[in-house]
Amino acid sequence: MGTIKSDDQFVQLHDLIIGSSNVADFLTELSSVAASTLSDDAGAPIECGVTLRRRKRSVTIAGSSERAVILDKLEQALGEGPCLAALEVMSPMVLANVETDNRWPNYQKVLAEHGCGSVLGVPLPWTNISPPR
Repeated sequence: MGTIKSDDQFVQLHDLIIGSSNVADFLTELSSVAASTLSDDAGAPIECGVTLRRRKRSVTIAGSSERAVILDKLEQALGEGPCLAALEVMSPMVLANVETDNRWPNYQKVLAEHGCGSVLGVPLPWTNISPPR
């Protein structure tokens, strides 16, 4: 059964790439696919936000839900949190429990106020691909 699910996800991703008119639309849809897939696998609701960092400046450009976008934008505004930290060190960062992990106290307060218990920041390095000569 795992193969069928993977095949369905590949077709969904392919359709997403072909049907997107711009990068923001693609990333919004990709975050929705990622959130849905992770939610199914985890058996719990997962939301996904996408942050783009260019020249040390970060901006939220997509999300699987309005809440994911809001929380991501608040992390940018506060200048602290696991997603920003992940971009700094280029390694995944986990805030496993908002109530006990004290690394980002201002962001933790915001997360708790929005009913979010944990956050995973995963950096995806952007590489420039030159067209073949």
